[in-house]
Amino acid sequence: MRAQWGLSVNEIALGSAAPFVGMFLGALVGGQLADRFGRRRVILVSTVVYSLCCLATAFAPTYESVVVLRGLTGVGLQALVGAVMVYASELLPPRIRGRYLAIIAAIGAVAVPITALVSRIVVPLGDDTWRWMYVFGSLGILGVASGYRRLPESPRWQVARGRPDLAEALVKRLESEAEAATGAPLPPPGPEPSIRTGSIRDLFARRYVKRTVVASTAMACFVLIAYGWSPWLPSLLTARGYTQAEALTFVTILGIASVAGAMTSSLLIDRWDRKNYVFALTVALAVLLFAFAATGSRPVMLVVGFAISMLIHALLTAVYTYAPEVFPTHLRGIGNGVVNGVGRRHRGSVHRCCRVRRRRLRCGVRLPRGRRRGPRARADAVR
Repeated sequence: MRAQWGLSVNEIALGSAAPFVGMFLGALVGGQLADRFGRRRVILVSTVVYSLCCLATAFAPTYESVVVLRGLTGVGLQALVGAVMVYASELLPPRIRGRYLAIIAAIGAVAVPITALVSRIVVPLGDDTWRWMYVFGSLGILGVASGYRRLPESPRWQVARGRPDLAEALVKRLESEAEAATGAPLPPPGPEPSIRTGSIRDLFARRYVKRTVVASTAMACFVLIAYGWSPWLPSLLTARGYTQAEALTFVTILGIASVAGAMTSSLLIDRWDRKNYVFALTVALAVLLFAFAATGSRPVMLVVGFAISMLIHALLTAVYTYAPEVFPTHLRGIGNGVVNGVGRRHRGSVHRCCRVRRRRLRCGVRLPRGRRRGPRARADAVR
């Protein structure tokens, strides 16, 4: 893409930031839509939206249209992620919720090394081959038909919307399936408090404002770490002397760590208090990031980078499990949406830092001073 349109570093950063502007909007709007129209419906519709926008990006005639379509893809993608988090937190029992959310994240993380491997093969083939990566990214739409048939609506949401008869029928069906699978009767249900409809104003009421602020701050910090690491890593490696092929190979290897991190988290997350687990992972991650920045040894960079990628995805499962749990049912969709929206809003800070001109970064990147185009500008961008 950079070679095809002769893009400057600032223009590349704009395209990289566009999905996260969309994610900010998708998190805010998606949470409200999930509370109003249902978790299941938002999951299916947002999957269609991001898949079609991703496919349209593959046929974009100009870079400006790519930026717009990437933003719209971000809207659909984050609406999907937020709805899935809320949906899982309401259907899974608390004692195994963290483990199964981690397994869901691990299954999703399988796409990371696969995508890295495909890009390693496809991208070097030509200036226009990047379009096939967006075709590959649109394949999520293939799961919509299966989801339409198999995904039930959240019974908690149905009760909150005044549909207790539908919730009761669904719970009875799920209980029958569970008893048939285990061969034993289920324990009697405990009392449940009444559920009312909430609004965004309730998030900042005295009872919930502290958890809203703390959860939003934690999500913003996590997003700054995670998305400051993954998207810019190939460029930083190239600036340290790696060839493009070597950088993509490095990223492919680290992609395996994402699956390992999420699976490891599935074994630990329900054994620790959520807050302590998040704190321990964050401290360990900070130490490894400093070590990666300080070393110049390629083997050490690979080992430390692998550990960083593992911890980032372990932390992802912890934060994504914890965020919906801090809100009651009537605020869960919109509260989780606001928390994720704040995180995605701060994602742009990463790109602003990486677009700073006229200075050298510690890793040796030297950004161009002007809006020069063509081979010379591209050479300067990775010098």
